[in-house]
Amino acid sequence: DDTQNFIFQSTREIIEELGDNPSETPKRGELAAISEEGSTRGEIVDRPVILCVPARDDADDVVATMLSQLLSQRGYRSQSIPMGTTAEILSQVDELRPGCVCISALPPFALGHARGLYAKLKARYPGSTVLVCLWQFDGDAQRAATLLGITKGDGFFNALPQVLEHFASETATALPVVQQV
Repeated sequence: DDTQNFIFQSTREIIEELGDNPSETPKRGELAAISEEGSTRGEIVDRPVILCVPARDDADDVVATMLSQLLSQRGYRSQSIPMGTTAEILSQVDELRPGCVCISALPPFALGHARGLYAKLKARYPGSTVLVCLWQFDGDAQRAATLLGITKGDGFFNALPQVLEHFASETATALPVVQQV
């Protein structure tokens, strides 16, 4: 366990150092929420906030951080949040009100957690966009999306380039801001 924790922490630090460019990338925790008017604490934002959340464990957290860094480097306002309970994750979503939530999950153990988190996010924020990223999943993507309960307007991805391409497409530029019901 100590070796595994060391590897996860070292990997996190490397990812953060590689993505750390103060002139272009907001630092973890400094991202403000988008208001319903489309501005953030006095700053106009022309792109949605993308919130990357881990489904279950440190491995999911590391990839969520990596995805957030990659999105930030491409000019998106992105943030990853640390691993926590479902209640803590929902609280962060309440606070940040992102345009999109990306659930980061590494199979095989995170599938159930990703499904549960997706269901809770959709129940609480029915009009929101949620992407489930089941990294390196090599099975039938359509079947996996069905098992996860992915609804129209949301997405299922298994590789970082797929997610980056999704956000680069014009269909992802007008994401709604999460509204709690």
